[in-house]
Order: sequence, then C-alpha cells, then structure tokens
Amino acid sequence: MNEKGNLLLIVGIAFALILVLPWLVVALVPQADLLIKIFLIFTVYMLVRGFVGPGALSILFTVVLVYFLVLKYSTLSFSVWLLITALGVGLGSIIVFGAGQFFRPHGH
Repeated sequence: MNEKGNLLLIVGIAFALILVLPWLVVALVPQADLLIKIFLIFTVYMLVRGFVGPGALSILFTVVLVYFLVLKYSTLSFSVWLLITALGVGLGSIIVFGAGQFFRPHGH
C-alpha cells in the first residue's frame, strides 16, 4: 500500500474542504457573509497600514483593495486567507516541533 500517496490525498482533500468551507457557511448562514466582509476589511486595513504606515496613502490602498477583495470576491478572498492561515499554522508547528527535537538534551 502506498502510504505516501494516501497522505497526499488526505492533505489535498483537506485543502479542498478549506477552500469550499466559506461558500458552505455563507449558503447555510447568510449573516456570515457580513461578518466575513467586516473581518476582511479589518485584515486588509491592518495589513496595508503595516506595510505603508498610517496616512492618506494607506487609506487609498485600503479602499482599492477592499473594493476588489471584499466587495467583489469576498468568499474567494476568505477561502484563500483560511488556506494561508492553515498552512502557516501547520508550517509553524513543524518548525516548533523540529526546534524542540533539536534543542532537547541528548540521552533523554
């Protein structure tokens, strides 16, 4: 039995479910769309403010990105954000686990 192939299949299914999850939530609970949009607006603003700094240019970039990412493609944007967050948490946990193994005293 090809164990590595099964693992890749499971990871692929998990990523597909993460990408489909926001559409299912919005279809089942229509009020979730408003919450997702509010969350994305705050996320975009904080990201732009962190890169550009406070000021008029930051507001201008935020307005343009909010129009495209939140008003036009909110569910897709939220799906991608969930996927990136899941990958970040997964890779971060691998790094923490590896560091814990590396710095563990030998002989235990």
